[in-house]
Amino acid sequence: MDFSITISIRGEYFSPRKLLFMTSLPLKNCVEKGGIAFIKDHKKEYLNGCAEIKIEVGTAEEKIHQFNKLLDLLAANHDAIRQTGGSVISIWIAILRSLQGNWGLTSEQIRKIAQINASLAITYYQKVNEQHRIDIE
Repeated sequence: MDFSITISIRGEYFSPRKLLFMTSLPLKNCVEKGGIAFIKDHKKEYLNGCAEIKIEVGTAEEKIHQFNKLLDLLAANHDAIRQTGGSVISIWIAILRSLQGNWGLTSEQIRKIAQINASLAITYYQKVNEQHRIDIE
């Protein structure tokens, strides 16, 4: 199973630089408000500050452990996120499966997500089976 978690932190006055200084959060793709980033061939000016935390996970046991660890990390640093202007926290989970798959949250995980006022999106992708691939020419 392929499994990735992306935490997105944004805000009109959010400063990832300040948050990096105040915490040990493993922030990536940090852009200050008004900053310019290049994504592929496109230049984009950001009206809001933004940053991401990304992890790739292999096993089911690792998935649960890493997700809980991230929730604890966000909860422990929630005040610093707010103090640095982070007003929107989004949790994106992408799961790549060969067939059907299930994944549920515990009441404790739901409580932590609510505590930090984060949104949660879970997407399942099905792996392409070579037998069922259709090539259009």
